[in-house]
Amino acid sequence: MIYDNFDASYKITRKFELGFNGYFIDSITPDKTNGIVVPHSYESDVYIGPGLRYAWGPANFVNVNLYLPVEAANKSVGPKFNVQYVHRF
Repeated sequence: MIYDNFDASYKITRKFELGFNGYFIDSITPDKTNGIVVPHSYESDVYIGPGLRYAWGPANFVNVNLYLPVEAANKSVGPKFNVQYVHRF
């Protein structure tokens, strides 16, 4: 499996950033069951979309990302929404 995650952002204010993000996944070997190759088991995805980050204080921030499918093969397809709260200790 080959995987890559990417993002770029622009700081609007000291606490708020806007940008875009995405990821890429590609299978390099097929799935097997009992040693037999499963047909159509190569997975391939490319998703990109907008994102934002809001920070309050030096140790707390929230990331919000929307991933939209550009290309997908052999798996379920649809937009993905992600909210992540981060607290640094």
